[in-house]
Amino acid sequence: MKRFKFSLLALLLSSITVHANDSTGYVGVGGAWYIKNLNIAMKSEDLYISKDIIKVAYEFKNLTNKPIC
Repeated sequence: MKRFKFSLLALLLSSITVHANDSTGYVGVGGAWYIKNLNIAMKSEDLYISKDIIKVAYEFKNLTNKPIC
């Protein structure tokens, strides 16, 4: 049962990150909002899962010559 719960948690977390990649986020009156940003590309995603901790490190690339705010 413990293994099932951990697998389910890992699956849910991975599906959440799929929607968040290559996006811009901001906090408004209604909460957090994420918008697809075509000027940002995700170069890498390093996901580490153990029984004690889950860590994710992303590397993004700015596809323009200007800062993205």
